[in-house]
Amino acid sequence: MPQETLFRIHAPIPDLIIRDKAQTIELQVYDASGTLVAPTSGTLTLKNGGGTAIIDEQAITVTADIATYALTAADLPTTEAFSAYWLEEWTLLIGTETHTFTRSAHLVRSELFPTVVQADLERSHQNLSRAIKTGGDADTFITEAWYQILRRLLKNGRFPELILSPYSLHDALAYRTLELIFRDAHTAAGDGKYLELSETYAEAYEREWDTISLDRYDWGQDGIVGEDDKASAESVVYFGGPGVPTGWLDTWQP
Repeated sequence: MPQETLFRIHAPIPDLIIRDKAQTIELQVYDASGTLVAPTSGTLTLKNGGGTAIIDEQAITVTADIATYALTAADLPTTEAFSAYWLEEWTLLIGTETHTFTRSAHLVRSELFPTVVQADLERSHQNLSRAIKTGGDADTFITEAWYQILRRLLKNGRFPELILSPYSLHDALAYRTLELIFRDAHTAAGDGKYLELSETYAEAYEREWDTISLDRYDWGQDGIVGEDDKASAESVVYFGGPGVPTGWLDTWQP
């Protein structure tokens, strides 16, 4: 029997689905060679935190070789509780075979966005472009660093969508991005100065992570930082470090 193709999906973080808003979700599928493959057809089933199908085997649309589904605001009513336990099931016909891919999702009030742009990095390194290959820019590295930070938050039981102070992550994101840029430059050029810079920013990133505090965290999940939110945040504010609690949001079931 021929070996089944080892497909991959691009899902670096859970899908953040915004409640009561029309939006399109998607699933990018790649083959073993890393080539984006277009499904011929398929369906989506979207289950809420209780396992109920909000969307039940509805036909998807293929756009630019990517499986997509247009959600309406009515599909995501305010009666649905915010939850980190939603699930997407994409059943796609690829070639002559049908495959089902699952992706975790959160139903959220809003997304958390990064605050670093290339100009921020260039204020510390005016010749930063020399460390990036011709035709490239810092955006790819910022995106990768951002995904790494979001995964670290999630793995430690913290939910990015509840953070109302994105500036709290600004320095960590800048340091992580610079670490990735200079590590890549060292790999390409073999220049010891790039390796040294990469290691310097790796250390700076870890030091910064251990001192990050959240002064705006939406404990009440109402989009407002009230007195209860502030009181809760002040009791355990740090992300890590010696003697600092790190598991203050292990479970979230609103």
